Order: sequence, then structure tokens, then C-alpha cells
Amino acid sequence: MKKMMTFILAVWSVLALQAQGFQEIKAFAESQKLDITAFAQLIQQQKQVQIIDARSADEFRINHLKGAIQVNVGDEKALQELIGRLDPKVYTFTYSIGAGRSVSLAKKLKDRGFQHVYFMPGGIGKRVGAGYPLESSIDPAKSLTLEGYQKQVASQHLTFVDISSKHCGGCKALHPILDNLEKQYPSVQVLRYELDENLKLVKDLKVKLLPTLLFYKDGQLVWTHDGIESEDNLQKLFQTYASR
Repeated sequence: MKKMMTFILAVWSVLALQAQGFQEIKAFAESQKLDITAFAQLIQQQKQVQIIDARSADEFRINHLKGAIQVNVGDEKALQELIGRLDPKVYTFTYSIGAGRSVSLAKKLKDRGFQHVYFMPGGIGKRVGAGYPLESSIDPAKSLTLEGYQKQVASQHLTFVDISSKHCGGCKALHPILDNLEKQYPSVQVLRYELDENLKLVKDLKVKLLPTLLFYKDGQLVWTHDGIESEDNLQKLFQTYASR
């Protein structure tokens, strides 16, 4: 019994520390008031900057901000080596696919004494949607045009669109839900567009967050949602329009 109680207290302590860490990161994130435009302008205003890509090497090879340095935040050794090479007095900017890894990295840098640290709000999807460029290994000419997109969403009476990224955890969690809905409601066309392959389209649609979800009726937008949506709400959405 005593061993069990010791184990329970140990688990509780770990969970309490994790919760405390989450609250600290959340508070840090909320303390930054920059929107995507102010973030981009702040970079341009500095004579010297340090831009850190907090994604994996594979993601970095596909696209990244000009002048960025890549580090996998899950590799503690590589992360500490990079931090040791950075100048804590220079304005430092972090980014990732969303606002997860970049916020965590920015918080670590702040805790290490970096004076000016900012994370990119909304992540890469929001940056592209706001019209700011990325260095991309994929030919932008291959991106679907807005005209082509409009033809596709109007090609069927009902169309659901998912604009997301294979590197976005929340986006991937949504995919099996959409697979099931597609089977349940064959009258609804489900179209999926990958961020990396459609930077121009993401810009033209002014995407604010990944995933971006849209529902069309006869080519007219009738519903939209930025970010993850619950399975119940999506079920109701499909059912409402498919039953008409």
C-alpha cells in the first residue's frame, strides 16, 4: 500500500509539473500581442535577426523563411548546440507549422536570457495566407489557381474543402473523420488541398489557420471554420446539407 501511494504521488507530481509547464507556455504565448503583419514588419525593421525554424529537416527542405536556421526541437542535443551559437542580444524569431513548437522554443530562449524573442502567430499557413513569401522547393506554378479551385468546388452540388498539411498534428487527426463522412454522405464531394503544394492557392484564399475548412453549395461558400472542428459538428454539417 505504501509503495502504491508513493507511485501515485510520483505520477501526480509529474502531471502537476506538466500542467504548470503548460500554463507557463500558455501565459507566454498570450503575452505576445503581435499579429502576422506586425511579426513580418518587425523582422524587416531589424538590421540583424536570428530566424529559427522549429520544424523537422524534411519540412524545412520543402519550404522555409529566407535566412532561417532549422532545428528539431525534439532533439535536445541539437537544440542546446544551436542555442549556444546564437546571440541572446539579437532579435530572434521562431516559427513552425502552427503555434506549438515555435512557442515552446521561444519560451526556452526567453528563459535562457534572450532579450527579444517572438514566435510567428498562426504558423506558416497564416503567413502564406497573409501574402508573405516562403522559400519553396516546389514550383509555385504547379499550385492550383483560384480559378481552377472555383471550378472544382462548383463541379458538384455540395463540396467540403479541407486545406491542411501532412505535418500538422491536428490536421492529421481530422483526416479519418473526413474519410468516414465521405463514405456516409456520397452526395458531398470532399476535396483536400496540401499547403506545401498549393502556396499560391493558400495565399489567394487568405488562409488564417490550418486546417481551414469550407463548405460549398453550388459553388457558393455557406460555411467556414479556421482550425480543428469536432466530429459531432462536422456530422451535423454534412447531415444538414445532404438531407436537403
